[in-house]
Amino acid sequence: MPALGSPQERIGTAGAADFKRQRTSDIFSKEMESRLDIQIVPGYSELESRLYMPPTVVNRVKELRIAQGWTQEQLAQAAGVSRQSINSIERNRYVPSLELALTFARIFACPFEQIFQLENPA
Repeated sequence: MPALGSPQERIGTAGAADFKRQRTSDIFSKEMESRLDIQIVPGYSELESRLYMPPTVVNRVKELRIAQGWTQEQLAQAAGVSRQSINSIERNRYVPSLELALTFARIFACPFEQIFQLENPA
């Protein structure tokens, strides 16, 4: 005998199959959501928004080049890159590769930490 309040008791035995079919259909018709599908909603707390801000690399290449009395072309030749690359690096439009950063350290005879620094935007 069906339990009190069961689908069979509420809608009869003929309707029970339809009830199960409908309920199963409802369960599987909902799309599965993965963590990759979740959209990040704007409105982070102040701390959260600071965590998601990418750091910026700033450099002292221009300052050090001028202190040596070199032109961009001279520094470019010493580093093995184009003058346009030096210009982009000095304007913080381009972050040099690790290899180039170490080359600058060798050219300027100082640790690369004195040339390049990681700063978080305010």
